Amino acid sequence: MDLKLFFDSISPDIVKNIDNESYFLQAISANIDNMPKWKKAHIALLGVGEYRGGQPATHNNAADLIRQHLYKLHRQSHIYNVVDIGNLRIGESLEQTYLRLSEVVAMLLKNNVLPIIIGGSHDLTLAQYMAYQDTEKLIEVLNIDALLDMDSQSTQAANSHTHTLFLHEPNYLFGYTHLAYQSYLNDYQQVNLLKNFNYEALSIGEMRNDFTEVEPYIRQADMLSFDTAALRQTQGQVAFNAFPFGLSGEEACQIAWYAGCNDKLSSLGIYGYYPQNDSNQQTAFTIAAMIWYFIEGFYSRKNELPIANSYHTKYAVPFEKTGESITFYKSNLSEKWWLEVPLTAVQQPYESHKIVPCSYKDYQEALQGHLPDRWIKASKKGI
Repeated sequence: MDLKLFFDSISPDIVKNIDNESYFLQAISANIDNMPKWKKAHIALLGVGEYRGGQPATHNNAADLIRQHLYKLHRQSHIYNVVDIGNLRIGESLEQTYLRLSEVVAMLLKNNVLPIIIGGSHDLTLAQYMAYQDTEKLIEVLNIDALLDMDSQSTQAANSHTHTLFLHEPNYLFGYTHLAYQSYLNDYQQVNLLKNFNYEALSIGEMRNDFTEVEPYIRQADMLSFDTAALRQTQGQVAFNAFPFGLSGEEACQIAWYAGCNDKLSSLGIYGYYPQNDSNQQTAFTIAAMIWYFIEGFYSRKNELPIANSYHTKYAVPFEKTGESITFYKSNLSEKWWLEVPLTAVQQPYESHKIVPCSYKDYQEALQGHLPDRWIKASKKGI
């Protein structure tokens, strides 16, 4: 695939006077004059100005405004292998854009390049998900949004894309986690429906009970979709669905850091940014900071996968009632925890068991004779 056929280059005006050697721009290769050599890159940034699935945007330069802030952030000591391949040319129809974006993301994944998709309405999550169709594995999707977007009666794809994702055929969805939903903005029956399917749904209040317990949910994801509607209105005022009690900028950057550190996460999409409402570009800066933290997290990965190697200590916790035991693993590098869940052939045709990220609290709960909720939910997935 010749990516030059699908992308517009970045305007030289975006990078004007960004010439400090310590700036992020100076550490990456950007599609300003020529398409960078992307096949051996670790990460590829790409902008998408497709808003036909949501509220209309007066212009589609969302990614460029974010770039202006990202490029001027200071690089750290890592040797970056990051490219910015420009802005995807949208299709004649929304469906054509979905197909084009999914093909690009699939090509990047095939070459072990992690795409960061910037801009467009939240329904582009569907294209991001479709890119995994030929990976021959079931994947875990993490969605961060104030709204569940399960309104199957809506005429806007951005309001129904989660429902569409669940019905997509072929189905290669093993697990789905929704973080930062706001209870008073969502139908409780839809929340219960997610949980009845053994999917995870944590409200923003539940997350704040202990934010460190959110990390295992992020660590299990293969792809992350983030809607700026999840941001607090002062940080996310450009989203048409911005609310006053969302995530703070600091919490959003913490999530981005956790996601970057996740060895198995292979794509990130940040959607729902509407530049025409961002008069002071506060949200553009917040998203730029999130991307910066994600990339820093990526270059702090411990390469701990697969689990059960010499970097991990194995713990078997017996259960007298069943005569069986649960196997836990603790990383000697990061001190993170995982637990092992046996799977049926129906659940996962490629593996006999699945290693699920967990926390030390789950291990402590098992020691007290209680099956951790993570183990119970993971064992039921796909049945």
